Amino acid sequence: MPVGIQRDEIPVPLGAWTLREYTIVGTVAHAMAADLPRAVELLAARADWSDLASEVLPLDELAEGALVPLTNGGARQIKTVIDPAASGRRPARHGSAR
Repeated sequence: MPVGIQRDEIPVPLGAWTLREYTIVGTVAHAMAADLPRAVELLAARADWSDLASEVLPLDELAEGALVPLTNGGARQIKTVIDPAASGRRPARHGSAR
């Protein structure tokens, strides 16, 4: 179950979540030098990222395609994946993903 930082406090049905045995995983912050290399490894190991990001953006779309929507509260994906080598947007799949 994805959980992010919300603008306001939200009520959550903790009793129902407990009975259904949901697992909630979250992070507080990232230490760039320590966390980024492993995060990139984990991302590269997945053939299909569409559950988190339907598309991968090229570097030249970082501002308008990712940062502006994020700061305006209108991000279209859970995560934004940027491929500096891409010449355009592409699906968030590679290799043998179905």
